[in-house]
Amino acid sequence: MAGGAAAVQAHGRAALAGALAGQLGAARDDLAAARAALADPAPRGLSVLLDGVSAVIDALHGDLRGAADRLAGLAATTVPSDAFATDSWPELTIEVLAAGGEEEVARAVLAAHPDEPSARRLLLAAWLDMRAGRLADARVGLAAAARRPALRRNAVLAAAITVGLARRSGDAAALATTWHRVAPVVAGADVELLHVDVWGELSTGAAAVAATGAAAATMAAAIDAAVRSAGDPAWCVAAALWWRVQRAAAVGDAGGAAAAAAELAALGGGPPRARAWAEAGARWADV
Repeated sequence: MAGGAAAVQAHGRAALAGALAGQLGAARDDLAAARAALADPAPRGLSVLLDGVSAVIDALHGDLRGAADRLAGLAATTVPSDAFATDSWPELTIEVLAAGGEEEVARAVLAAHPDEPSARRLLLAAWLDMRAGRLADARVGLAAAARRPALRRNAVLAAAITVGLARRSGDAAALATTWHRVAPVVAGADVELLHVDVWGELSTGAAAVAATGAAAATMAAAIDAAVRSAGDPAWCVAAALWWRVQRAAAVGDAGGAAAAAAELAALGGGPPRARAWAEAGARWADV
């Protein structure tokens, strides 16, 4: 029984890590292996782990809101969090909601879990604040997170917030300084599909700095590769195209913005906001 539980946990954690990295085939294989090793009746904690992994895989396939609802339900359970899991269920709920554009709902989930926030949760709150234009609040959250130990994934998210704040300041020199400061943190990190907007922000910041066009192109290629690796889920393709519009706008490339906007307009099965993105991209190209 102990060996079986250990095998379930190992496969479950591997499936979660694989799903977040966009390796959906490997994630499904690990999830199937975990379910095969699961005892009957299954311990509640292991069932929660596998249900959470299944929800994340469904989110990446496009059922973002359904997956968020399931993850929120898991977050409300009394099962202790897995200390070795990639993220907690509340954090994953927030990430899935944000990826689907439901950022106000994501903030409500944050408010529903007022316990001592982890560095990850502080950064997610700062990310949502920045995206909503609450820049002062984002800076406060970023500073609070900086006082906690930082994992690589957290450092990448912090870098994106830092670059995003600099980009929104309108100060080109400050943006260039900021980008060069965070570039070593980003180099070689893996693109996570639930954080395609995080990588889009980083790539757009790099594109806006004249000397770092190659870095922007490398990140754009990494985003596209991650999306292809996951089987081109429509919601993710749309997000990647939206950031292609923003990178083009950052360097004044009207043709590039118009082309990406046209691809967005022609995208079938994408999220409802894809049409708004296409219209915004076309307007930017016209301007």
